[in-house]
Amino acid sequence: MTKQNGAEPLISEIEYYMTIVEFDMLWNRNTTAQEQLRMEHMIRLIDAFEAAHTFLMPQMQVQTGLGLESRNKEGPTTM
Repeated sequence: MTKQNGAEPLISEIEYYMTIVEFDMLWNRNTTAQEQLRMEHMIRLIDAFEAAHTFLMPQMQVQTGLGLESRNKEGPTTM
């Protein structure tokens, strides 16, 4: 783990992604009260990690018959 703002982060990047996977698995099924408490804890960890990190939306360059397009979450944009 790396330090941020002089404090040790709550979870590492790997733990962040593992937490998201676990949360998604629980989200897609009926959960017990104990699992719901776990999910609330995971949300707090995910929110804290995301607040401490800046994520860049990955963009993919696609060669089409019309030229290069940049594709991201919002959809294609001609360059």
